[in-house]
Amino acid sequence: MSDRSSERIRRQSLELEDLCSDFENQWKPEMPFGSLVAEFLELADPSLRDELAVELFACDIELRSAQEQVFSREDYHERFPDRELAIDSAFRLLDAEWDLADCDAQAQPPTQLGDFQIIREIGRGGMGIVYEASQQSLGRRVAIKTLFVHPMLHSDAVKRFSRESRTIATLHHTNIVDVFGSGVDSGVHYFAMQLVEGSSLRGLIRQRQRQRGELGLPSQGEKSHHRETARIGCQVARALAYAHGQGVLHRDIKPSNLLLGKDGEVKVTDFGLAKLGQEDDGSTKVGDVIGTLRYLPPESIDGQWDQRGDVYGLGVTLYEMLTLRPAFNEGNRAKTLDQISSGNVVRPRSIDSSIDRDLETVVMKAMAREPGDRYQTAQAMADDLQRFLNLETIRARRAGYAERLWKWSRRSPAMAALWALLMFVAVIGVPVLSTLWHRATLASVEADQRRAEAEQARELSDVRDYGSRIQLAHKFAEDGIAPEALQVLDGVVGDPSSDRRLHRTDRRDWEWHFLHEQLDSSTMTLQGHTGLIHCVAVSPGDKLIATVGGSSRKMNLEQTPGEVIVWDARTGEQKLVLPGGSTGVTGAAFSPDGDRLATISFRAIENSNDPPGAIKIWDTSNGRLLQTIEQTGEYPERLLSGLLGRSVLPGIRYSNDGKWLISWPEPVEIRDARSGELVRSVPGASVDLLPDGRLLAKPLRGPLRVFDVESGKELSKLSTIFHPLYEIAADADGKSLFGLFKDHAYVWDLPARKFRAIPATDIQWGTFVPGGEQFVFGDRRGLLHFVSLDNGQRQQLRMGHRSSISHGAFSHDGRWLVTASHDGSARIWDLQKNTHSRVIETRLGSDAIGDIQFGRVGERVLFAARQKMDRPGVVGWHDLDSSDSDSVELQTTFYSNWPRTDFAFSADGRFLAAPAAESQPPSPTQNIGFAQSKRIHIWSGDSLNLLDSIEVGLSEIECIAWSRDAKRLAVAGTNDKKMVVLVFLLEHSADPTVLHVQAKSHSVQSDEEQAMAMAFHPDGEQLAVGTDQGIQMYVLHPDGKLKPGVRFPKTVSKAVFLDFSPLGDRLAAARHGQHDVAVCDVNSGQIVYEVPSFHDVGCVRFSPNGRRLAMVGYESIVDLRDAETGVRLMALRGASLGPGRIGFTPRVIFSPDGRRIATNDWQGRITVWGIDASLP
Repeated sequence: MSDRSSERIRRQSLELEDLCSDFENQWKPEMPFGSLVAEFLELADPSLRDELAVELFACDIELRSAQEQVFSREDYHERFPDRELAIDSAFRLLDAEWDLADCDAQAQPPTQLGDFQIIREIGRGGMGIVYEASQQSLGRRVAIKTLFVHPMLHSDAVKRFSRESRTIATLHHTNIVDVFGSGVDSGVHYFAMQLVEGSSLRGLIRQRQRQRGELGLPSQGEKSHHRETARIGCQVARALAYAHGQGVLHRDIKPSNLLLGKDGEVKVTDFGLAKLGQEDDGSTKVGDVIGTLRYLPPESIDGQWDQRGDVYGLGVTLYEMLTLRPAFNEGNRAKTLDQISSGNVVRPRSIDSSIDRDLETVVMKAMAREPGDRYQTAQAMADDLQRFLNLETIRARRAGYAERLWKWSRRSPAMAALWALLMFVAVIGVPVLSTLWHRATLASVEADQRRAEAEQARELSDVRDYGSRIQLAHKFAEDGIAPEALQVLDGVVGDPSSDRRLHRTDRRDWEWHFLHEQLDSSTMTLQGHTGLIHCVAVSPGDKLIATVGGSSRKMNLEQTPGEVIVWDARTGEQKLVLPGGSTGVTGAAFSPDGDRLATISFRAIENSNDPPGAIKIWDTSNGRLLQTIEQTGEYPERLLSGLLGRSVLPGIRYSNDGKWLISWPEPVEIRDARSGELVRSVPGASVDLLPDGRLLAKPLRGPLRVFDVESGKELSKLSTIFHPLYEIAADADGKSLFGLFKDHAYVWDLPARKFRAIPATDIQWGTFVPGGEQFVFGDRRGLLHFVSLDNGQRQQLRMGHRSSISHGAFSHDGRWLVTASHDGSARIWDLQKNTHSRVIETRLGSDAIGDIQFGRVGERVLFAARQKMDRPGVVGWHDLDSSDSDSVELQTTFYSNWPRTDFAFSADGRFLAAPAAESQPPSPTQNIGFAQSKRIHIWSGDSLNLLDSIEVGLSEIECIAWSRDAKRLAVAGTNDKKMVVLVFLLEHSADPTVLHVQAKSHSVQSDEEQAMAMAFHPDGEQLAVGTDQGIQMYVLHPDGKLKPGVRFPKTVSKAVFLDFSPLGDRLAAARHGQHDVAVCDVNSGQIVYEVPSFHDVGCVRFSPNGRRLAMVGYESIVDLRDAETGVRLMALRGASLGPGRIGFTPRVIFSPDGRRIATNDWQGRITVWGIDASLP
């Protein structure tokens, strides 16, 4: 085939695809049948009509099917009698399942795909559907992408779909969607990925187009949109640079494939056309189209593509975001192809003169016709976009002559000085010398400024890199991928004492320690075995722990002896090391009095020449071997094969009264504990004892049986328990039974003879948790899962082991758990300590809590709630160490407003101030508003007693704030529609539970503003008041007046919460309606930075060391950021917002030492996160 013919085919294919794309965009279900097809065919080039007709009919059929419209092939024949051949070809093209001649509606969507429960459809395309789903095992929301089900699904589509999931799974970047798993269920190909709540850039462009249509021509007010475009482009370029570094080309960068989350982060998605490394998938041929026409680089028409093609697609996308119009003509396909081939495109500033020249230069360089003229890497484009955002000179712009001369003088000062001298001699120009001196001075100043800006940009880049790593480690931790998470965390460690120019600054703070401790939340590690550990046992009294390990029994391999180690459970000291035997050692059990330890080894394997097994009895006081009991018979080979999901190893235990020694599996043998004599045997591969001493025995096949140990009589048979379990366990009251088999845990209600299966991926060991509300299981990855028996949802995940958990045992008091692992360690877990989070149930109901605070040393969480018609107000505390709590009823205001700022604990939690109850409660339909009691009560946070009252005389009480030393109290409200701010002096005594109001010290009145939030400066002599007009600083003047100080920009208005940094140099304002937080410089009053937050932010606070900023809104998600730059580091999820619920008072607080963070939710629950490490 000639080059000219190939070119013609390519161009026709591109034009066909774009026509079909336009057809899909213009198609509407209410259009007359076939009208749009007829219109497109009439306007098309005659040479394309036959081929286009097939494609358009196929598109029309699919679109009508998606709308569940009823139609038949004859309907098309009747409407287009001269196109019967094309119509029949279109129906054949859609395969057997899409033979819609007699179709009434599409198949029902799936309700479950693997571990994912489908919630709703959120989008669909030509090849599949995207659903929102819930991953049941991890309790998280995900997006599920599916491929349409066809009986004769084209192999290329399956290959591309599979390649997309594999490709994304290899990429771990903040700005690339994450893949959580893939599979095929009932013929449906699917993969699960991160759910991004937001919209695509295509939606953002349409929104801006609508806004421009409403506002008219572009104006300087769109500068913020241009900077946002640069910020978005920088994120995408970094993601592409990372993907290219991993050998992945996206090949379809366009607005609809870039998702913008609510937090402002962009996620690159849809890698369906991606190419990994040098692979040749064989799915593209001459004339095939890779990507979408107007985003394709010119060289792709000839089948060429490298990373510069992705740079081109990003450039076209940014062009469209800036100008709000396509880069290339959409009306005429031939002209579009000519424009792409020639690179003929209108410059953005010709469309909108407000676009910055440097930003235009970046976009046009990315869109250069020749690949060699573009940015050669996506990282280079990201760097230039970052320079633009940092107000630095971009590399892509060519400097003018004067600028180049000045830069040359900086590079070669000696030569520049010589030329200056020659000019001076030539001109004898004192004015020239003066000018040069002035310029040199300006150059020096500018150079210093550039260095400072470069240092600031480097600092910002480092913080963003740290934030990305922390978020990646957090994701790994949530997914239980501990080794990768630890590797990422170790990679951010810097040297604070080193030269910052040569080494990374140590930026670790609360978030790093939280993740690091979460990845190993065990309290003690026991190591000393020569190999993996099979079993653990705890002595009565919980003083000793026995671990069994070292031996490894595999088919056709020599047995290693192994050993049993007895440890001091409190200190972790080795007390005894007991050797294994020729057939190894696999299990151990303490006698009820704790004086003896029984161990067991393998019996001879079926069809082998192995020696017989042995049960050994040891003295736990000195390790002396008291007795050896030979075990005859053969160990069933099938129990060792792992076909059950794991091997079933020999085990042993004493009866509850200590009279019998019970060993297993196949059969279960009951021996006299003193003599070792075999008394009887029953079938069973797994066993447990009920509290009353009855024996439960479950063979691999057949029902579970209950035996009397004393007589050996079978008491009952539970035919409903028929699964081939490899381990069983009864709960403390003997009414429930727990069993394990492969990827499920089974829980039986014995009295009701009912059971249910709970998914438990890779389960290896499990049992009930003391208390009866949970079960725990260990998996192949070394993770401990604590799961609710009520709903089967995981409530806690603990990490520490680096390999499969093989066994575990609880202390007899139920306070701790010890586990064994194939990583050769045993770990002890304190069940009273939850390093992830804990939830305090205040049971105050919805829209109740007005404020929360930590106690003086952070051991208590205090809370206060307003009075309701059906319930009095409450102030109370919960002790985090002892779990003790107390509360008393309060007579507080009945009025509800949110987020409210008229309830305020002092910074150390010693006092609570809130409006008193109104003498006449409002009706239930009129209780929305500010308190009208005209009085403030003060309670003790320690004793919870009422300490004093203040008559404020305000018709409405809106805000209350304490100074940090609790010696001043500010109250704001209204009188006669005028804002009034009052400051009271408070007198403290030696008794911290005693406080008296001394006098009103300061006041101010305003005719135009309404107070919404207040905060004292750390020096106690200044007060910031947030109003509906802005934020005003007031100075407490000796004459008793509040004198106006710094006024912050009017854009920082309607702040619902204010907080000063510990040094008092910055003020953070939570802007509820704008869903963001502004951080301002206190001295200048200027905004340092603004950051978006989650929905309806209601509170913001600096950490005690000033290095972190936390904010929270109605979704109870704590957004933790770097306080200096505003870069996001971590999102901590409390209890989520209830369905349809809007309106409560979200708060986020730090403990005084900064080691704990807490927030409340709309139902009155308080979530607390903590670390053990001390912070700087």
